Amino acid sequence: EELDQLQYNEQSFEGGIINGKTAIPVKNGEAFRLKMEVAMNEAGYAGVRLRANADESEYTDLYYDAKAKKLVFDAEHSGNEGRMIKEEAPFELKDGETLSLDIFVDRCMVEIYANERQAICRRAYHSDPKNALGAKLIGSAPEKLDTYKMFPSNPY
Repeated sequence: EELDQLQYNEQSFEGGIINGKTAIPVKNGEAFRLKMEVAMNEAGYAGVRLRANADESEYTDLYYDAKAKKLVFDAEHSGNEGRMIKEEAPFELKDGETLSLDIFVDRCMVEIYANERQAICRRAYHSDPKNALGAKLIGSAPEKLDTYKMFPSNPY
């Protein structure tokens, strides 16, 4: 509930997400929320590449791997600061269940929640955070995508 009160400037996309493009129109790549729903197949994956710089030499990937049955937070290309590792958490969709990802970005703090049953939260430090603002879809395209800007939770 508290997070819902901090979001504004909602953009919603359905069906042919963002006219077939993979870029996600987040106006401020430092603080935003993404909610997406994806009908998964058994061998696919779906998620987002966040905090990417222009040439994508630095980025953080968040996705669900249906074949491995894992939620993945891949910070191996996040920059030269902090722990550049891939973290995985077990997660399996129920028969016929749609994948629902809820993702929060607040500068270096990144959180991903899958179907309100699994989560990975960690920091991703980029070497040039002011220019690591890109966001795009990876893997299977979502049926629905909502994006929001976020007010700071502590303006001080």
